[in-house]
Amino acid sequence: MSLVNRVLPGNLAGNEISDANVVGGTSPVLGKSGSTTIFAVYLDNSAGSGDAYLRIWDATSGKTNGTNPAHFIFYAPGNSTRMYTIPLGLTIDVGILYAGSNAAGNSGTSAPATTLQTRILIT
Repeated sequence: MSLVNRVLPGNLAGNEISDANVVGGTSPVLGKSGSTTIFAVYLDNSAGSGDAYLRIWDATSGKTNGTNPAHFIFYAPGNSTRMYTIPLGLTIDVGILYAGSNAAGNSGTSAPATTLQTRILIT
């Protein structure tokens, strides 16, 4: 995992959460604490043929990947990249916890089969 937070100039999303290797397992990663709005999610799953999923919780702790239902799930088919834009934004009240998975939905704790990269644009 190599989590990076950076400030972006602009009017819509002023910050980026970037992770070059989204991990799986039972413990989600804290990307940001505090309220914010998600305006875009970019997933790069071009390194392998297996499908990958990014699960996001509106929380700063107390969630278990594979047990607690995620508030948002984003999908990246194998050998592809995906950009999800959310013009009105997804409101986050508490913080952003996230984890990767190779299983659809909320079950399973296995990490994506290959490296999944993400960039989350927030206020």
